[in-house]
Formats: sequence, structure tokens, C-alpha cells
Amino acid sequence: VRVVTAYRAPAVATDSAGAYFRAFEKAEATARRRVADAIDRSGGGLVVDHVVALGPIDKILLEHSADAAMIVVGVRPNDSWIDRLRPSLTSRLVERARVPVVAAPPRMAPAHAA
Repeated sequence: VRVVTAYRAPAVATDSAGAYFRAFEKAEATARRRVADAIDRSGGGLVVDHVVALGPIDKILLEHSADAAMIVVGVRPNDSWIDRLRPSLTSRLVERARVPVVAAPPRMAPAHAA
């Protein structure tokens, strides 16, 4: 399983190169930590290739899906008016991906054994 995490350039209110670099490092570390925590909660037994990249999520996912069987993305409600004005990540991927796109809700109900 390859987990791809994209992050954006942080806004920095200074022209100090050191502060700008530290903000980038912090943004990347935060992205890595969030996914590492989720992978740890999965219970192990799964080999995970975690890719962290700087840039727009749709572009990053499309680049890393060249050898994928499918793309799985989490979905969330469009809470703000700006979210309603632009196409969702899922719809942008469906239009451009060469593999199936699966949209997973934030909390999936646990499967019950029959």
C-alpha cells in the first residue's frame, strides 16, 4: 500500500530564510506524523510506502498513481461556501485518473462478521 500525503507551502510572515525553511520543515513533519499515527492505529501487518510531497494534492496523487490499481481518497462535507464553488478533489481525480477512484467517508461503519 502506498499512502501519499501532500502538503502546501506554509504562509510565513517574515523574509527570514531560516524562518521560512523551519516553517516548511514543520509542515512536512506534521504531514508525516498525522499519517504515521493513522498507520500505527491500523494494527500493523501492513507494509506501507509513505510518500510525502509538496504541492497540490490532485497533481501529487495523479503522479503517484501511474502504477496503482486504484486511488482511494477520503471525503469530507463541503462546509464552507468556497468549497461549494470549486470541484471536489474526488471529482477532479475521476476526470483525470487512469485508474478507478474510490471515495471513502470519514467514518466507515465496522463490518459485522456473518
